[in-house]
Amino acid sequence: MKLTERASKLFQQQLENDQLNRNFRGEAAEIINGFLQNEEKVSPDDLVFIGSFLRNSDWHQKHLFGVQTKKLSNVVFDHYYPRIIGGRFYHFTTFYHFTNIIGSKELWLFNLLKRKSAEYFRPFYEDHGLRGYDEKHDGNGKPFWEKIMQETFYASFADPRILSEQTEATLWRGFAEKGFGVRLEFEITPNIPDFRVVYYRKESLLPKKLVMNQICGAIMERFGRTFTVSGISKMGAFYVDGDFEDESEVRLVIKANTDDYPFRFEPKQYKGSVTFIRLPFRNKYARIRLASIQPGIYRPKKDVEQVILNYKSRPKPIVLNNSILI
Repeated sequence: MKLTERASKLFQQQLENDQLNRNFRGEAAEIINGFLQNEEKVSPDDLVFIGSFLRNSDWHQKHLFGVQTKKLSNVVFDHYYPRIIGGRFYHFTTFYHFTNIIGSKELWLFNLLKRKSAEYFRPFYEDHGLRGYDEKHDGNGKPFWEKIMQETFYASFADPRILSEQTEATLWRGFAEKGFGVRLEFEITPNIPDFRVVYYRKESLLPKKLVMNQICGAIMERFGRTFTVSGISKMGAFYVDGDFEDESEVRLVIKANTDDYPFRFEPKQYKGSVTFIRLPFRNKYARIRLASIQPGIYRPKKDVEQVILNYKSRPKPIVLNNSILI
């Protein structure tokens, strides 16, 4: 396309966007709210037609870090992945990792590449037609999906309120050394929006029935614009293959290069491209308190009690009787 033709097309598109922004943002908000069915609604002021897109506007609110947040992104996130305001959650781990957690009073959050074999993140961008994650590359020649996985860190927990005995037994076997490890109970109050219930990918909803895809189709049909939201790459950190549904997982995610909060960590090397960050119990991202420890069925209770002697914080966590599950 010649330069003059391109300039003319962009000018015409801007004229159309000006008209859409004056007259049709309300209709666009109704379309979006109709699909999401959230209590919190998107308003016309939360939207803007710009370029070939309908996206979140620059109307912001600020949170704890003083960072400006975008309502449209929050409403879409909350539909897929309900936000958790706080509570008590289980974390199953090995006895060795438990001793490290007690000694350091911190959690290690690994990047998504640690679970690359489980196809984290890829199902999200494939199901939503986000081809750019495969086609685009960073300055080092890596596909963009790998860059996103490399800079997204997470810790997994289970919600005891919805945890069945069968699922808990699965977690003991899979993450706590088949009963030789421990179950930690944390009290967590997040200060960032990225403590959420994961979304388990269901074949019956792929791909046209996914809400984002339905909104995209409706907006394209009505206005000829592509629907998008800021922070969409972070959504993939909570989008998990349905094969893992029995884990009933909730996830704390901290991502580098996000508009939602500053990233105040220096990632440490683990293996290859897998890195981790150290999250102290006392931090600005989430208030964390270790409430109790339960030894696995094969782990002597006295082993746990001996480790807890070195835990200096108050109140000390309670040591429960051994689990009966395996």
